[in-house]
Amino acid sequence: MIMSSFKTIQFKRKKSDSKPFEFCNDNSDFNNSYHKNTKSFLKKEPLAIFFIFLFILGIILGAVLSQFLNDKLLNDLNFIFLNNFQFKSDCSFIQIFVDSLFISSLFVFICFILGMSMIGIFVLPLMCLFKGLGLGLVSGYLISLYSVQGFFFNLLIIVPGAFLSSLAFLVCAKYAQIFSFGIFSKGIPLKKTPKQLYTFKEYCKKCYKCFFIIGISSLIDASLNCFFARFFNF
Repeated sequence: MIMSSFKTIQFKRKKSDSKPFEFCNDNSDFNNSYHKNTKSFLKKEPLAIFFIFLFILGIILGAVLSQFLNDKLLNDLNFIFLNNFQFKSDCSFIQIFVDSLFISSLFVFICFILGMSMIGIFVLPLMCLFKGLGLGLVSGYLISLYSVQGFFFNLLIIVPGAFLSSLAFLVCAKYAQIFSFGIFSKGIPLKKTPKQLYTFKEYCKKCYKCFFIIGISSLIDASLNCFFARFFNF
């Protein structure tokens, strides 16, 4: 009886089981999503792309320029670097953090002030270029003068904190450029005055986030200096 009842049971195969096994195309989906996001970013953030381009161009120019410095400029730059290195070697974590926070915040604050003036639209792009120029000049100088030791000092101590502080600077410069253009457009006669993208309150909120990034970059800078600086001798 058990066998007869067992025979009456019917097994139905699902339609999905009848299909042959198909490989997942996750890599193709990821590439398509990546290209779409990249195109969307390029269309929505042309000003950010422009400022990043100026910053990278400044790094390249600074690195190239460092190879053609005369002896006097090279000695002056080396004197500044050695004094700064010795100063941070003798300082505590809090002192290095405050020093880094003050210097990085100063650049962002200048961007914020320039965003509230008509000349900001002309000065801010130059600041992005010169910001990259300074970083490229220091990095190129360290590598050319101290070779391997300079390369690792730049990689382990300078670059991580400089990356985040430069990111905050570029983001603030973008907001400042837009806000400055709104002020500039109201001060000159135009057939059609562009609409202000955000109010002063919104502008302050956006720039406030940049100071938060500066705080993180200063923590990283102080931590790396305290941990890695002992391994270098200039």
